[in-house]
Amino acid sequence: MPDTVPGRCAREFLVMANDGSAEAVRKFENTWASKKRLGMASVEERVGRVADLHTEWRGVRVKEVLASGANSISLAVEIASSGDAQMDFNMDGNEAGEV
Repeated sequence: MPDTVPGRCAREFLVMANDGSAEAVRKFENTWASKKRLGMASVEERVGRVADLHTEWRGVRVKEVLASGANSISLAVEIASSGDAQMDFNMDGNEAGEV
């Protein structure tokens, strides 16, 4: 995973998803969530959503970086419960370093 802002965001998202705890969600959201993202769902709402994903997915790992740029990264991942998927992380152009 490249050591770029999107790469670090993606890495921390995967840590959060694999951990599933409220503490991990709060840490990720407080570090990376843009005002726009927070306006769509509060951190506490996301705690429940991530707990559900954690239970459903049973783990996610990166297989390959498909594309990486200054403001985005695309990953090929393997979700334990459902197989291969693609995850895209796009940084908010209005708020530096936030999704």
